[in-house]
Amino acid sequence: MNRLQEELHTAPNRDMRRYERPHINEVWCGDSSVGPKLTDPEGRKRRVFIIALIDDASRFIVGIDIFYQDTFINLMSVLKSAVAKHGCPKVLNFDNGKSYRNKQMELLAARIGTTLSYCQPYTPTGKAKIERWFRTMKDQWMASLALRDLHSLDELRASLFAFVHQCFRLDYLLSTKGFGLLTGSPGRGKTTAIRSWAASLNPSLYKVIYSSLSTLTVMEFYRNLAAGFGLQPVHRKSENFRLIQEEINRLVMEKRITPVIIIDEANYISGPVLNDLKILFNFEMDSRDRAVVLLAGLPQLNNTLRLGIHEPLRQRLVMNYDLDGLSKEEGRLYIQTKLEGAGCHQPVFEDNAIEAILNAANGTPRLINKLCNASLLIGNSSSLNIITADAVMQAISDCELG
Repeated sequence: MNRLQEELHTAPNRDMRRYERPHINEVWCGDSSVGPKLTDPEGRKRRVFIIALIDDASRFIVGIDIFYQDTFINLMSVLKSAVAKHGCPKVLNFDNGKSYRNKQMELLAARIGTTLSYCQPYTPTGKAKIERWFRTMKDQWMASLALRDLHSLDELRASLFAFVHQCFRLDYLLSTKGFGLLTGSPGRGKTTAIRSWAASLNPSLYKVIYSSLSTLTVMEFYRNLAAGFGLQPVHRKSENFRLIQEEINRLVMEKRITPVIIIDEANYISGPVLNDLKILFNFEMDSRDRAVVLLAGLPQLNNTLRLGIHEPLRQRLVMNYDLDGLSKEEGRLYIQTKLEGAGCHQPVFEDNAIEAILNAANGTPRLINKLCNASLLIGNSSSLNIITADAVMQAISDCELG
């Protein structure tokens, strides 16, 4: 061990204060983490590596992917995808690993006009945000993986992307507080994602209030929310307003509990209720966010919030995500996982039958479930040993109205 390493190991801990850049794309921090062991198609267990880039200001994962090897080529693939989606950062902050600190990286940074910065050796606090994200990933995503159901790197990658795009955005909203928006077409899994996320919250730290009754007047909304907090609703709006704000302050200031208010089917909320939302959750002259408010609904909710009258609420959104449908690969994995969950480990659908289901469902999990169930009923009535494309086409026809 050389003298530098000895000095770094024996030096007292320095004062490392919290900081963050004021604007997005000023600094991206990148690092690699060891992932789970995956059994490849040849039956060998291989360790995978996860390469991620996080924006310092927003703590948003701008780029991530999973590989069998932690190399500069794979890092360049992640960086290229991130730059194409989000633009070039002013500074790239990296670890000192050989994948990050080399001549090729210097040339790449010069080409895109970015400054390179490297953390001081043996000081993990210099990249605390990405390290904290990797810890969250391991605690939530890796801990819940059913590796026996994953048979390829693409399947593991799809699972990681789903976690990053859904759960981590919700966790980001949880850490920053304020308003969040989750939209998606019918049957895409909005409520399922919310239910899974809410169930993972520690009840000693968060008080979750869920409501799908969104077709309310302003007065009914206040009374319903007050009841959700365990309060006795009164008849005057101003009194309910005061009771709710006092209860939120009591939970946050005295019990250190963050209220999480989830309003499902929010696309049916009336304009006056949306106007009151930003007023109700205004604390200390709009300088503090005391609670998390998540609005979930159909894509029409985006159109409503684009109206000029709702501009103040739209500007307060700290998280906005539209839930896409499943890809073909994800759809196949979804059907396989459902069958294995039911105890079936043999082929049930022909490849053409699965293709027909996925084409008709257009990536919507609810429609996939519906068409699979209808196909199984037809197969059972026809005494089929395996579901064919013809059986699926009949199921599609039966599921159509009129």
